[in-house]
Amino acid sequence: MARLRERFPTIAGPASDDHCYATQNRQEAVEQLGAEVDLILVVGSPNSSNSNRVGGSRQAFGRARQLIDDAEDIDSKLAGGIRRVG
Repeated sequence: MARLRERFPTIAGPASDDHCYATQNRQEAVEQLGAEVDLILVVGSPNSSNSNRVGGSRQAFGRARQLIDDAEDIDSKLAGGIRRVG
């Protein structure tokens, strides 16, 4: 944004509370959480683009990760060897 403001002084960027920033913050939190747990469960709707971005692939940062809508969606096959869930 700083370079854009140099070239276009009147440019208006998104507000810091914009959902893109919130999603980015959640993605970063999931990355940090991955260092502390064996399995990450992301609770959110499968038809939500934000939930899918945060939920991402089943394997990320060396940790199993699953997007679930509710407890019934938890894949019991992921439970083997899991001690810590985030």
